[in-house]
Formats: sequence, structure tokens, C-alpha cells
Amino acid sequence: MGLYFWPQVSKNMLSEQTINIYLTIEGTMNLSAVIRSFKKEKVVNVVLLANWLSCSIATARRRLKTWGAYTSYNRNGRYYTLPESAEFDNNGLWQYQGVMFSKHGNLKQTLVHLVTHSMQGSSSTELGELLGLQPRSFLSPFATIRRFIGKSWRGGGYGAYA
Repeated sequence: MGLYFWPQVSKNMLSEQTINIYLTIEGTMNLSAVIRSFKKEKVVNVVLLANWLSCSIATARRRLKTWGAYTSYNRNGRYYTLPESAEFDNNGLWQYQGVMFSKHGNLKQTLVHLVTHSMQGSSSTELGELLGLQPRSFLSPFATIRRFIGKSWRGGGYGAYA
């Protein structure tokens, strides 16, 4: 395996701001090997995937989109899984080694879906238990979005309803 470096600037222009070096590693994984590795790992971050694909982060994200990959709703959305790897429960949620996924989209979309599809609304405690998160970490942005979710005092705590 050899490493090759190609600076994109002339030797006269060398500085920390202008050097852009590309690294190529011979013997990179082919696409089917990448998909096999992804399925085996179940959950990967975009940096690892870009390394496997020998491409940029942006290209790896485009590839994830074409594969229909799910993005985690916790851990700052840094993790991805393939649709065939996820084992969603009745609420459309799946957890793998502490990384949480929803087939309804990001955390906001998931929260709106859970509340709008519950018969009597959901308390913040119930939502927190379902999502595997502390309610204070995800409910504050919804305080001003009354058209999606309202608040009411219910059984000693605030509840959300659509």
C-alpha cells in the first residue's frame, strides 16, 4: 500500500493557508465491500464511511442519501445506519449501542409524529422514556411552536398534544 501526496499549489505559494494535499491509498475497498462492512457494523459515522469509500465527507453524505440511510437523532446526528440494518419498534424507533434512530426523521419530526399519533397526547416523561432522552434536552425548542405542539398541565407535569 503506497501513499501519494499532490499539493495543488506551486512551490512559490506554499503556506499553511494555501496547501491542499490529497491523500490516496492504494487498494481501497470497492463499493460492495463497503456495503458489507456497513451492514456488519450496523452503525457508522461519516468519517469512517468516507475513509472506506476513499472520498470526501460531502461525497460520503451524498452516498448515504442515495442509500436511504437513517441519521441518528441523538449524538448530534453523527451516526448512520442502512434501512436493512435498523430494527424499528412499533413507534418507529431503534437503539443500537446507545445511538438512537427514528424512521420518522430527525428528533423534531419524530417528536411531532409521536405526539400527533398518540390518542391522548404524551407527557414529557413519557416522551423522554420513549426517545431515551431527558425531556429538558429536547422540549425547549417546542415551547414557541404552538401550531405543532401545545402544552397543558396534566397529572402533575406538562403534557404535549397536537
